[in-house]
Amino acid sequence: MKKVPLYDTNTIKALKAMAVIVLSVLSLCCKVEAATYNNPQNIHDELYAYYQKMQRFEYRKQRLLMADTLYNMAVKKQDKKAQCVALAYKMSNYMQYKDEKAIVADSERLCRIAKQYGYLQYYFYSQNMLATYYLTTGNIGMTMEMTNKLYEESVRVKHPYGRLSALSLLCKLNNHVDDQEATLKYALEAIEYSKKELPKESAILFYEYASVAYIDLNKGDKAYNLLKEGLAIHQTLRREYNV
Repeated sequence: MKKVPLYDTNTIKALKAMAVIVLSVLSLCCKVEAATYNNPQNIHDELYAYYQKMQRFEYRKQRLLMADTLYNMAVKKQDKKAQCVALAYKMSNYMQYKDEKAIVADSERLCRIAKQYGYLQYYFYSQNMLATYYLTTGNIGMTMEMTNKLYEESVRVKHPYGRLSALSLLCKLNNHVDDQEATLKYALEAIEYSKKELPKESAILFYEYASVAYIDLNKGDKAYNLLKEGLAIHQTLRREYNV
């Protein structure tokens, strides 16, 4: 039986702070993107307009057909990044319906094109999505194998997004199997790595992973201090982006 931690005053404060950071970050992410870019995908404007139109459709079949159209449009305009965007969008739709055959096929295709064109963020995105699929379907062995490989590869090629993506997977995986010591280790690594190599907002959700692990390990004081740091970053972002 799992040991129930004895929540002290600091732990209760941490839980309350966690609720604030999770809810506020979700709303901030959308606002920051909108406030910063008119075309956050940084693809051809005509293709981005079509991408936005595609997202408004409710039915999966229509979205997938439009994603194919977007891909073909991108090929004609020789927009290599837009080709990756279209395939990534298809993969995310397949994920919603747990279509394993399509997920694997699309992942392989996106990996190949992303590597060919040098958009490695989409390679790491594809592998992250596939590993996440295996995790949600209970295939822990495959998830672990893919995640460790992804982490090693991200370190080898020195790709910041890939490194953070792999660390996110490691946190998800270890949290899923209730290994809070390992979850804490990877969450803290992500926080420290982001401070050195990425925009400060990149690791803000890792503050949640780390604080949950601290709480589960009955270290409420450390959870509270970490969340205070995360909330300070959040408040700075709100001032910078005026949201």
